[in-house]
Amino acid sequence: MACKECGTGTSAIYQQDFKCNKWSLKQSATNPNWHSRCRLRANIHDESGSIQASIFGSIAEKILGFTATEVVENPKKINLKEIHELLENKTFLLQLRG
Repeated sequence: MACKECGTGTSAIYQQDFKCNKWSLKQSATNPNWHSRCRLRANIHDESGSIQASIFGSIAEKILGFTATEVVENPKKINLKEIHELLENKTFLLQLRG
């Protein structure tokens, strides 16, 4: 879960009340300012080597083709092997920052 206002993530469980780690404000899980936030861990390879990266939010959802909320609500519909095979040979243009 993440604060929709500031994007700060929490370790909260879906549909349970929690606090924004940045603002320390307790919020209801039904509050429209809170949402599931997608995080994708990727191994990025090119001819020079490889690096691990974390991709967050709408960019991760666009790559995967579904939202974080869809994953939480329908975990059995998500086939990680199929997703890996689909993305394994795709080419992406990335801008990395450290």
